[in-house]
Amino acid sequence: MRRQLSILLFLAILLASLGTALVVALSMYRELVASSDAHVSRLHDQLRDRFHAFDLLLAEQEQGLNRRLEGILPRVAEELEAMVDDPLGATPEQLDLLSERHGVSYLYLIDRAGRVAATNFAPDLGLELAAAGEGMRQMFERLYGSGQINADRFNASIHTGRLYKYAYYGPRDRDYILEAAVDLRDYLQTEVSPRMDQFLFGDLLRLGTADNGHVTDFDLFIATEYGGWSLWREGRRLDSHVLEALRGHGRVVLQDNGVQAVYEHLRRVDADGAETDSLITLVAYDRSGQERLLMSSVGFALLLAVVLGVLAFLVARVIMQRSLLRPVLQIVSRLDDVSRGEFRRLPTTGVSELDVITRGVNTMLERIDDREERLLEAKHQLERRVQERTAALESLNQQLAHLATTDPLTGLANRRSFFEAAERELGRSRRAGYATVVAMLDLDHFKDVNDTHGHAAGDRILELVSRVLVKELRDADLVGRLGGEEFGLLLVDVSVAHAREIVERIRTRVMHCDTGLDLSVTLSAGIADCDPAMLGLDVAMALADRALYEAKRQGRNRVITRAIGSPS
Repeated sequence: MRRQLSILLFLAILLASLGTALVVALSMYRELVASSDAHVSRLHDQLRDRFHAFDLLLAEQEQGLNRRLEGILPRVAEELEAMVDDPLGATPEQLDLLSERHGVSYLYLIDRAGRVAATNFAPDLGLELAAAGEGMRQMFERLYGSGQINADRFNASIHTGRLYKYAYYGPRDRDYILEAAVDLRDYLQTEVSPRMDQFLFGDLLRLGTADNGHVTDFDLFIATEYGGWSLWREGRRLDSHVLEALRGHGRVVLQDNGVQAVYEHLRRVDADGAETDSLITLVAYDRSGQERLLMSSVGFALLLAVVLGVLAFLVARVIMQRSLLRPVLQIVSRLDDVSRGEFRRLPTTGVSELDVITRGVNTMLERIDDREERLLEAKHQLERRVQERTAALESLNQQLAHLATTDPLTGLANRRSFFEAAERELGRSRRAGYATVVAMLDLDHFKDVNDTHGHAAGDRILELVSRVLVKELRDADLVGRLGGEEFGLLLVDVSVAHAREIVERIRTRVMHCDTGLDLSVTLSAGIADCDPAMLGLDVAMALADRALYEAKRQGRNRVITRAIGSPS
């Protein structure tokens, strides 16, 4: 016991020390994660704020470009119609000439089906623009032949990822749309300032995110249904699986060797200042160095916890040995004597807490003899009560079984009990090979009896009929009240003809019985001319029921036998 207590004490102190160290380590790790997550969140917020400013500045430049395109597109359409009979058949060379003349990057001719029929940007030839979305299709429908111009916001090319400004013009009374595309960065460099391009696509968005040593990567992507492209790293595309996950969740976190890459949706504004979903921010944060430092700290904390735990165990073991273990072993030794029947008093230990135990044990020994006698007497009384309760329960179970299977008014089997007994009897008849016959009886005009003479008279008639049935049937036959004034019979080891004789005798006896009232009682009966053991009880009962219905239909107070296949 001494060894077991020592081991238990050692394990308790060691586990407490390790638990404390692990709790501290877990708290430190959570603090590290929370700190890095907060920093990444701040970087995302910073990117969002700077892109919002970027988007507003770009929107101001777009306003001038919109006015320019609104003036260019009608002139391009006039020159194109002067060059070719069918604008939709224009060649890339002709469109290159017009693009260079009017300072646009590319021109597109869109047919009535919303398809690019002609363009000087070969990758987009045949592109189904109307299939890009319901908004695009509705815009085309408004523009065809309207003489109106619609300028879109800048978007990324699905082939190059470069940003373009798109404008659409529907020449009046024409069945096509002219589209112009302007490379936004080229426009800023040539029309505004080369420094504006560098500021918008470089300095503005990078500022404030590149000065943190733990940030390994950051980027802004413009996203469409065709993919995502970097705003300042030309040619860089967003992984398709990341883009798909962002569309479903709005935020994706990837882990790789301690580097956490966080992608988030970014809201951009349209020309009116309203927000739309089309951009994604990336911040990659390396916390592997912090994690290594944390693991070193955790290892040191665990080692320190083990050393302190061992020292605490040694001190606690000496104290426990002197003040607790020896007195406890003395008490255990004397209790072992008590278990062998030596009811000697326990000596005091000198430890106040343990002496409380010894006094309690001594008091307990004095009461054992008295309680043994009372327990023996209580045992005899309990055995008598159990016997009495068992007999009472058996009687109640018999009464419940009788109530569950017997009709309380007539004393006959109820519907469920009749069918269960009939199924068992049919099983015996199948094995033994004797015949059985199913019949159904129903009192005639019984409702009139209840309505005229009252339900008490009806109950009396049901009791009289039940006594007739019991008297006329053999012990082997089965009879039950199926409900209301309807009765079921299963006649055992009889032919159909013999069964009809029995049922006719019952009908006659019922018709002549004394009811004590100024009325006579008749019944109608139906007999199933089939072998219920072969066809099943349900089929035989249904056949007997149809025969009973026929007896009612023919005027009541009669017995009808019905075979399978007989006309209805």
